[in-house]
This record gives sequence, C-alpha cells and structure tokens, in this order.
Amino acid sequence: MLEVRKIIIGCCWLAAAGWSNWADAQLPKAAESRLGLDLVLTQAGEQLYGFLLDESPQAVALAVEKAWLQRTYPALFTKFEVDSSDKQQQARTLIIQRSEDWMAERATDEPLINFLTAEIARLKEPSEGSQDNTRFLKVQLERSSIREVRRQPHDRRHVAGIAYMHNLENIVATPTNMLRSSLEKLGVDVLSEQVDLSGELAQSADTSVRAWASKMALIEYQLRKPLEYHGIGDQLVRKQEQVDLYALIQEAVGGLGSIAQLGAELGLPEFKNLRPDDRWWHTAVAEAERDGFRGVLLTRVKQHTLAESVTVEAHFFAIQSPGNWFEVVKFTGESRANEQSEERLARLREDPQVQQILATLKSLGIDAEDRITLALRQGAATEQALQRAHSQFLLYLGKQIRSLD
Repeated sequence: MLEVRKIIIGCCWLAAAGWSNWADAQLPKAAESRLGLDLVLTQAGEQLYGFLLDESPQAVALAVEKAWLQRTYPALFTKFEVDSSDKQQQARTLIIQRSEDWMAERATDEPLINFLTAEIARLKEPSEGSQDNTRFLKVQLERSSIREVRRQPHDRRHVAGIAYMHNLENIVATPTNMLRSSLEKLGVDVLSEQVDLSGELAQSADTSVRAWASKMALIEYQLRKPLEYHGIGDQLVRKQEQVDLYALIQEAVGGLGSIAQLGAELGLPEFKNLRPDDRWWHTAVAEAERDGFRGVLLTRVKQHTLAESVTVEAHFFAIQSPGNWFEVVKFTGESRANEQSEERLARLREDPQVQQILATLKSLGIDAEDRITLALRQGAATEQALQRAHSQFLLYLGKQIRSLD
C-alpha cells in the first residue's frame, strides 16, 4: 500500500510540474522589444498581453486573447468573462428597447424596418455561447491594481494585428519578425494590409445617449435617403446628382472668391476678416433637422491658391436632441493640382459644363486657355481629394453599421 501511495503521489507531482511548465510556456520567453503586444503588469504579478484600448488615470482597458487568458490565468478569465457577459446582456436589453421605439417612429421605411427586425431577433437570442466566436476579451483594471503599462510601437502592434487576422498561432509569445516571416509565406502584404479586428472583441456596447444618436444617424444615412451638403469654404449647398464644376472653373478663371482667398493667404490687411465661421455648419444641420434627417454629411473644399493644393474635409453630423447637433467624425483628403495626369484633365475637359464655359469665352473673344488649364487641374485635384475623403468615410460607415451593438 505504501508503494502504491508513493506512485500516486509521484504521478500527482509530475502532473503538477507538467501543468506548471505548460502554464509558464504561455508567457513569452523572447525579449519584450521583439514582441508585438502591449503589456500590463499587475500588482499581483500577472503579465497581461494584448492591445491597449483605453488608458486613463483611473483605469486601463486591454483586449486580451481569450484562449490565451483562459490557459494562463483561468481565474482572471472567468471573472472578466462573467463581467463582460453581464454588461452585454444589459446593453442588449437597452438596445432592444430603443430599437423598438425607433421602429415605431420610422414604420414606413422598409429597408430600415427590415434591418432593425433582424437585429432585434438576433439580440433576443439566448446569450449562451454568444461570445464563443469572438477572439478577445476586454480586461479593465483599476489603476491602483496596476504596477506598469508598456505600449509597443505601432509597427509591431500592426504585425501582431495582421497575424491575428490570418489566424496564426501563439501570437502572444512569438517575436514579430517570425510572425512577419510566417505571414509572408502565406502571401500576405503586411505593410499594406489594414488591421480590422472590430468583430473580434467581446465587450459591452457603448449605450450612451450620444453613441446611440451616432449609431441611428449613420444607419439612417445608409438605409434611408442619404443627405449631403458640399461647397467651397463656408458656402454649402445641398448636393445634387452631379457635381457642379461650374463654380470651380469660374473661381479659377478669376472670380472674386479666388482674389479674396489669395489676399487672405498673403495676409493682406483688407482680407484679414475673411476667416472661416465656426458656425459654418449650422444652417445645413438646421435644414436637415427641418426635413427629418438624423444625420448629414458635409463636404468642404479648401483650395490653397499659393500651394496649388486642394483639401477636402468630410464631416458627419448627428442630432442628439432637437436643436442639438454634434460632429461624429471627420476625414480629410488632399491632392495637388500639379500632380494630375493628362488623362484625368482630358476627361474633365469633356464635361458638358466645362465645354459650356469654353464656348462662352470663345464667343466673347476671350483667350483664357492658361486659366482654363489651371482650373482643370484644380478641378481634377478637387475630385481626387473628394474621393479620398469619401473613401475614408465609407470605410468607417461600413464598420459602424454592421450591427446595433
């Protein structure tokens, strides 16, 4: 019996030692400077690897790989999984209530009603296993429980993010040069590919009043008739089906606006008061509210005469309460007039509006070919900058309207 007990104790000891070594193996052995994930060291001695989401004097939030956390710190995994599940359930309940009110208000908008009906049905499904397909867990720690926070440089975080997107293994402990090598063998262009792990984080939705107002405005912009204003500087007009190039050409040919802008750029005293109005967007959002819209995209062209460059800003505004609008997001596109291709210029020259201007000038005996060429370059640069700004906005919009939560 004594020998049997010794064998059992020995087996238990070996099993315990093996488990300890297996658990330790989850922590990186490589130098921190070779890794891709941020590190949070707790006062209790845990080493938590992941992507820092938020850092304030009060708390730190970290997205941690669920499988790694469960293997390495099972007690922490259980605690934060329960916390996340509770918060998600509370968020789902509130979102369902708000969505039902939203449906009652927009009862005749079929695409929107279909989307909300499907989302409510999804949110009402039993929550068991609802987080199984997400890869990360949000770990939020009070600052008092943290000993140190170490953020990795962007390039190493980027490699780790791409590695997760392509389902590489043991990303926490693998140096970024090895991750990059593995990705290249898969044919992945690490530098050009964008990290998007937005659907992989199990966390509660932001249910604040402002966040919900943004969500409604963006979804209605996509599923109802979108509303957009555009213009030069502070002069905005409601967008039509076709971009009006007439004003741009007229300005470049020598309109008063170009002279005033040039004077302001040169700093001449008589033009010092021509500064943008901080309330430039108020008229547009007031009209949007009057017509029953929750959101509006405002696109502004800013031509820099001296630099021969064009900047386009795309601002999306949402309504929070009657008369209370706020900016949700802003994207900027830039282009230079002297970098436009001859092919693009030739295409613009064939535009009916441009042809009309050329014919008018010719009938008046005015030779403005040089100015027309300049105007075409400005127009091409404007078009390119506009495309760049809108592409960024559409990418953002696509991510934000995937679901209500």
